[in-house]
Amino acid sequence: MFDCATSEREGVDGPVTYTDGRKNLFLAMGDVVRRAGHGYVTYDWPKPLPDGGVSAARYPKLSYVRLFGDWGWVVGSGVYLDDVGETVRAQLWRHLAGLSSLAAALVLTVLLLQRALAPLGRTVAEFEAIAYGQRPLHPLPIERDDEVGELIAGFNRLQQSLAAESAALQRSEALLLQAQQLANLGHFVYHLASGSWQGSSMLDAIFGIGPDYLRDRAGWLALFDARDREAVAAWLQGQPMLGAQPFDREFRIERLSDGQRRWVRLCGRAAVDGVTAGFGVGPCLFGVLQDFSERKAVEERQRLAASVFSSSREGIVITDRQARILDVNEAFTRISGYAREEVIGQNPSLLKSGRQGAEFYRAMWRDLAELERRGLEPSP
Repeated sequence: MFDCATSEREGVDGPVTYTDGRKNLFLAMGDVVRRAGHGYVTYDWPKPLPDGGVSAARYPKLSYVRLFGDWGWVVGSGVYLDDVGETVRAQLWRHLAGLSSLAAALVLTVLLLQRALAPLGRTVAEFEAIAYGQRPLHPLPIERDDEVGELIAGFNRLQQSLAAESAALQRSEALLLQAQQLANLGHFVYHLASGSWQGSSMLDAIFGIGPDYLRDRAGWLALFDARDREAVAAWLQGQPMLGAQPFDREFRIERLSDGQRRWVRLCGRAAVDGVTAGFGVGPCLFGVLQDFSERKAVEERQRLAASVFSSSREGIVITDRQARILDVNEAFTRISGYAREEVIGQNPSLLKSGRQGAEFYRAMWRDLAELERRGLEPSP
């Protein structure tokens, strides 16, 4: 059925190539747009019958075709030549006055063709404006109930689907950014072969860099504290030998924007080939980098406090808000003579010497409560 093309014309006034009438219609259209981007194809095609179905005979038909490169679409609109001929003959019959009637018929033919192709031309103009960013995506008006109208309706449905997907993607990206901000965390991909890397906006914020920062191996190493650069370089050098496996490392960085030294944790996975993960050819690291400096400082204070607690020569008692003893150090057991198991859960009043009155102890607890309210720690 589709082996019916009779001629091809490149562009509006380009060369015409005649076929034997057995060339595939879609191949002919593809040849025209491949050579010139648009043009005309003539072919033989059945006509629709008034009571439904199509005619057994075929009739010459002219189709204008055009390539929309951004979508890879080839769009065509056709008209039966004998319909045009009937119109011309009718005009000639009514105007047998001479050459003026022929001129009028020719003008009418051009007008009919222009009218038939006008909706497609306007649609083409809208497609091109959208493709080149001159106009945003928007529903196009459907002017006719034919192939062109179906094409425009399909395009409008595609726009709706794209708009819904874009809105969902924007919501997902907003949630991801909020989560990364709350966790002080950014994600990255580091290509081991080239040393190039990419990261999220939160990664840039943690490093204190801008979009123009050089993202190569030297730029990556320069972001880490000088005391850790050699360790980072050795870690990167060893990754290709480790194969695809997770990593979890802690390093110090020197934030470029303000020179602050921060602790970061790198977690993720090394891949022998990033293609399967969508990150390109060759070995790469993809993971997250989290600034955990505050938690590191808390841990360090806790470690120091534990060291002071265990090694102090003075007796130290830790109580809760109800003045129940939670823990004591070794010096306390040595000085007081009480074993740790004996005092846990007890009130420090068991240590009363009998030399101080009740007001002394009330004042002491008031002072401790005030220190707690102000976020201070009493001296042992």
